[in-house]
Amino acid sequence: AGVVRDAEVRVRPYLRTTPLLPALGLSGRRGHPVVLKCENLQHTGAYKARGALSKVLSLSRRELARGIVTASTGNHGAAVAYAAAIAGAASVVVVPDGANPSKLAAIERLGARIEERGSDVLLLAQHFVQTFAERSEKEVLGLSDNVAEKLMEYRWPGNVRELRNVIERAVALTRFDKLAVDDLPEKIRNYQSS
Repeated sequence: AGVVRDAEVRVRPYLRTTPLLPALGLSGRRGHPVVLKCENLQHTGAYKARGALSKVLSLSRRELARGIVTASTGNHGAAVAYAAAIAGAASVVVVPDGANPSKLAAIERLGARIEERGSDVLLLAQHFVQTFAERSEKEVLGLSDNVAEKLMEYRWPGNVRELRNVIERAVALTRFDKLAVDDLPEKIRNYQSS
């Protein structure tokens, strides 16, 4: 409880007190009162400011002087940019190629420098293949050329977690020593870049 209280004291000056609003439609379906905590009214538009502020404001001056780097395509990147600006630290948010322009604009508006790294998709995918192959004791060596092409074409709207989930599923499904296109979710198999 002390750690939570310390974090609350650290972040409180930089957060809005957001309302709890009754969700009448949900309450009626559930048979009991349901309320929504409107964290979308935070400075960054999401609850993620709480965690980013807590972490960044707990860093030493020496750590802050080195700057803050994170990977995100949206709310987490905005939260880190906001927290870094409050702490007086430089920040960089690494994003995949093709990330949502409005999310990128918000990250930049909050003070972070954006670095696009679409080519890292394949490095991360290969890392996840190795991790999940070891965990599941499967002989999966990597990505087929067709899978690599599909992963690079796909516009990754989520964060690294989405890629991780796709690769974990593909490793579980594959019958080959390299991931095949048929191992990918339909939305990625059928994706057509515009």
